[in-house]
Amino acid sequence: MTNSNSPIRYGFYLAGIYNLIGILGFTQFFTNQTLAELDPIVFSIMGQIGIILWGLAYLSVSHQYFTVPKLIAVFCIEKMVYAGAWLYWLLTQTEKLESLPASQLYIDIFFRTYGIGDFLFGIFFGYIAYRGFKQLNQSA
Repeated sequence: MTNSNSPIRYGFYLAGIYNLIGILGFTQFFTNQTLAELDPIVFSIMGQIGIILWGLAYLSVSHQYFTVPKLIAVFCIEKMVYAGAWLYWLLTQTEKLESLPASQLYIDIFFRTYGIGDFLFGIFFGYIAYRGFKQLNQSA
């Protein structure tokens, strides 16, 4: 179902990098805790570690995604939960961004956009899970 140059595999790479670079970059390797201050539910230090672990999980199945459609469905749900949390935060907490100094414009942009990426990766994982379940049903 896959080959070494599968664009799907690169989707898993991109999802993993999105999580890893997103958290490590925006927290400056955990030295800037502005994300945690703005949204302590999602971006506490444990939340940041969890996001890194999810990214590593995406990378870990990049060569075997077709064998674990249930896990990929979990990835889809996880990304949709994060997208939902982001949307809720935007609807209820956006005023917190007004207190950011101009030097942290990148944090403002991050908070206004990160859920879009989560939503798109959720769609990606949902599609891959669907294909995996379909393949399993055809083999049975």
